[in-house]
Order: sequence, then C-alpha cells, then structure tokens
Amino acid sequence: MHFTGLSGEFLGLYAVEGQDAAALLAAKPSELRIYWNQATDATFEVDGVLLTVQPNELLFLTEYHHLFPRSPASGRLFRFNRPFYCLDNHDHEVGCKGLLFFGASNLPKVTLSAPDLEIFELLWRVFGIELASCDNLQLEMLRMLVKRWIILCIRVFKRQMQIQELDNGKIQLVREFNYLVEQHYRSLHDVQSYAALLHKSPKTLANLFSKFDQQTPLQVIQARLLQEARRLLMYTEKPIKEIAYSLGFEDIQAFSRFFSNKAGQSPTAFRERLAVG
Repeated sequence: MHFTGLSGEFLGLYAVEGQDAAALLAAKPSELRIYWNQATDATFEVDGVLLTVQPNELLFLTEYHHLFPRSPASGRLFRFNRPFYCLDNHDHEVGCKGLLFFGASNLPKVTLSAPDLEIFELLWRVFGIELASCDNLQLEMLRMLVKRWIILCIRVFKRQMQIQELDNGKIQLVREFNYLVEQHYRSLHDVQSYAALLHKSPKTLANLFSKFDQQTPLQVIQARLLQEARRLLMYTEKPIKEIAYSLGFEDIQAFSRFFSNKAGQSPTAFRERLAVG
C-alpha cells in the first residue's frame, strides 16, 4: 500500500517477507523507515554491524542506514519521505528528532507490549483504510496518522528508556545534543565544543546522559564518527586518506589510530576483509 502526492509526497506500508525483503528495506534518499519485526527473531547487518531484532520490536532508520537481512525477515515496513512529513518542520509536534531519528550513532528500538500491539495493529488497519480513499483530504488524513504513529512510538521509547520522569527541558537538551552531533560530527570531535553550542558545561551533559543512556557524550560523538567511517569504507572507493580528512582528522595516522582503537582493526584491514567477503 502506498500514497504518492502531486508534489512528490510519498508514504508506503508494506509486508516484508521472503526474497523481496532486501529491496523493500533498502535506504532511499530523504526517506525515513520504521521496521516492525514479527514472528521470530531477525538478524540484520546495519552498516557492517550485526543487529538482532526480536518479535514486536520497532527499528527506526534514516536514509543513511544501510540495512541488509542476514536471516529470514518477517514483518512490516512503514516509510515516508520529507515532502510527506518533514521532521525538521514538525518536530515541535512529535518531539522525536534526536531520539528516534537523527540521534547521532543510536539506532533505536522499541518493544511493543500487548496493550501497545493492540493500538498499533488498529492504527495499521486505519492506514490501510485511508490509503484506499481517493479524495482531496487523503494527504492531510495520512499526515495526521503519521503524526499519531510517531507520537505513540516516542511514548513507548520514553517509557522503556525510563526517561519519562525527566522534565521536558532535560529531554530537550539530550535531543539537541544528539542532533548537533549528527550535524557537526565531521568537524567537532570533543564534548566541550557541543557544550559551548548548548551553553552548558561538559559536566552537565555527562551527568544528564548518565541518567538514561549507556553512552557518555564523548562516546556518542566517537560512535557516530566510527559509523560514518565504516560507511565510507564499505560503500565508497574513496582513498583512506581522503576519508580521514573528510571526517575531520588532521592526518591518516590519527584516523587509523582512532579506527583501530574503536573497530579492532585498521581501516585497510577492514576494507580488505570486505573485499574478501
């Protein structure tokens, strides 16, 4: 089921199963994806890292995540593009940027409880009904449903991450930090730089992240750098020296030390292993 608008708006809902899974899950420019796993555990490779998704887990992906099934996948896929619903313009409505999407290195998952499942199943059916409609209100109705879906997801995420007890100001600070890292990780590699942009101290950020996140602010920055380094080594033919400079390292030696420390092998060895595989 899908909708395509006159100005390039796109929304698609799909059953993911069998040989079509890889094509359906593939990243496309300007699209966000939510994969809803069902039936059994599924294993995926995301930018060179293996990830297991359990039944009734939702996985949130941007256009930058390369997702490949490494075991049979059975589930549902929900995808839409920026012309349909732009998070930059609508983040004040849903409050998910920096948590569910564009959260630096994080690839969030939420697990649906039995009561959650009833709500999401119902909403999926409502999407189907509305996608079958063909009138001048269809686009706005579908956008309202997308907004509701995302709000439900962020509620579940906050509950599972045990951050609902934090006040909105603290949650907003975490979101802003994550999104700033997504914007500036190539040029800013230290916590002090982001703290200055947020008008906070590095200690304030460290204390805040310790309340709900498994990573420190510095680890968030470094994980995003490592993620992009893997992508460039895997999906481009750029020389390693060029990759190093594009990620803000002064020389190839500094980049190699960073990558080897975080990935357990040199950039050259990582790329050679991919070529053999």
